[in-house]
Amino acid sequence: MAPRPVTDRDTGIKILYEPDKIDLDIVFIHGIGAHPDDTWGKRTGSAEEPVFINWLSHPDMLPAAVPNARIMRYGYKSNWYGANAIQQNVLRVGDRFLRSLSRKREDSSCKKRPLLIGAHCFGGLVALAGVIQAERDRKRWPNIYENVTGMLLFGTPFRGTEEASQMKMLLTAQSMYKGTIHEDILGVTYRNDALLMQIVRDFEKIRGRDNDTIMVTCFYELIPVDVMMILSLEGELSLMVDQTSGCLDRAEIVGLERSHFDLNKFDAPDEEEYETVLDEIRRMVKAAPGLLTAKYQDVINHPDSENGQSEVLDDHSMGELDPWGVHELSTGEPNGRLQDQTAEHVRGPNVDVNQRRIPGTSSQPMKLPSGMNMPRTRSWVIKRHQSVYSIEYDESNDWLGALTGLLQKMRHLDF
Repeated sequence: MAPRPVTDRDTGIKILYEPDKIDLDIVFIHGIGAHPDDTWGKRTGSAEEPVFINWLSHPDMLPAAVPNARIMRYGYKSNWYGANAIQQNVLRVGDRFLRSLSRKREDSSCKKRPLLIGAHCFGGLVALAGVIQAERDRKRWPNIYENVTGMLLFGTPFRGTEEASQMKMLLTAQSMYKGTIHEDILGVTYRNDALLMQIVRDFEKIRGRDNDTIMVTCFYELIPVDVMMILSLEGELSLMVDQTSGCLDRAEIVGLERSHFDLNKFDAPDEEEYETVLDEIRRMVKAAPGLLTAKYQDVINHPDSENGQSEVLDDHSMGELDPWGVHELSTGEPNGRLQDQTAEHVRGPNVDVNQRRIPGTSSQPMKLPSGMNMPRTRSWVIKRHQSVYSIEYDESNDWLGALTGLLQKMRHLDF
């Protein structure tokens, strides 16, 4: 069952279907050791006359179901044993995915075009890593995180794969392919792997903070498989990624009557499992415009970007205040004041932030943590509807987290 090698011509983004009028983009990512085209295809017909159906590109399947979507797939080299083995890891693949995707979304028309991501197994972790990186550095990766409105994840091991079978496979491969094993790429799929837990935790944090404006559907397998098939050997049957591992919190959860290796392969538009997957795709396509509007509606604006113009960011980018922040903020004088402005005019004198009541809320004042000093400061401005709320602060790490929490509470208020 060894997959065909991934060549230089197979890697990167390949457009499978492109209509004249594009309303959204959908990109699919394959898993470890797989071929980017074979992953999404199913062989039918007879031995004498085989037929290969790729549901992403077949005119009667996904292009017919979402005719205004540009459909793409991303390919990367990931074989971890044998002559074509490569040293690879999830963060590197995630970075390369962003680079390739950015080249396809440079056109200004992509700025307001929703983006859906589909992925199988390890490819789902690549998708998560890419989304996290795009959220943390929006200047470097424009029109990606802000535009992701849905993710379809097939058999992705968010909590690791079945251990016994995977360990047996690895030990067997080490004895068969001495000196040509690169198992680093497998590490992130082990249970309790630190990087795996970090990726899942960071992604869930982003989704929760952004009120789940990224729809997620997790498909998990119901039929066990012999993982030793990867090495063209026989072993024991097991669920490689079960429901517990293959599903995220607050996601739509769908079990498919498939094994791990054919969870993402369909060959007919009336195939029930395909129709189940298509229901989720259509649901995301329908919701995409509204979700995109929600992600762009509320903004955070810091006034000193590199070109001297105000840079408008998504309201949900509270991550800009954490140690991963990438934007320089303006230096100001210490005053510890919250300003209420409309149309750039101050509506009244500065009011002490410890007693400031946000318009439209209850009378309970919002308070900064006690003992909060404000020496040399930088300023942030939160824009909401017709009002602008700014606060100046310094960068000391001892209270920056507390300020982040305050602003996160502010963005949930209806003002």
